Amino acid sequence: MASILALCDDHLTREEVLLAELLFSLRQVRDAFFQRNLDVLPTLRMQQQQLAQKAIEMASARDRFCAALADLLGVSMQEATLRTAAQALPPPARDQLLQRRAQLAAMVREVDQLCQHNAALLGYARGFFACLFAGRTGADVSERYDRQGERHNGTYGPLLEARV
Repeated sequence: MASILALCDDHLTREEVLLAELLFSLRQVRDAFFQRNLDVLPTLRMQQQQLAQKAIEMASARDRFCAALADLLGVSMQEATLRTAAQALPPPARDQLLQRRAQLAAMVREVDQLCQHNAALLGYARGFFACLFAGRTGADVSERYDRQGERHNGTYGPLLEARV
């Protein structure tokens, strides 16, 4: 039982560290936007690229964790979850593991929510500037420019722009 708890504890710690770094980075992006400190965005973009790489590495580590946990529990990899591991532990350790699992899930929800808020904020700003520039240039709000800088009328989304 101690090996199950140690394995889960190590895995949860690595997941929590990555999520904390993601939250910090997402908050920095939000704060930079609100504080009009756009000069820091290239640095934050590089930081997020590094975090994306860490997330890919974490996915591999998660697979290794599930394989090791499956071996310890004597179950398939699909059944090797933190909840299953917790059920194999005595009550004090079980409760501790379930609590950490719940905290991890809360962090994941917070990362997702912050990502959505940042995306909405940036989407709003993009729409605002499109309207602002259209008003300044006398262009129709539905006019867009393609990657070559040519003006096009109509509503263009990513799929439509790909055909232009």
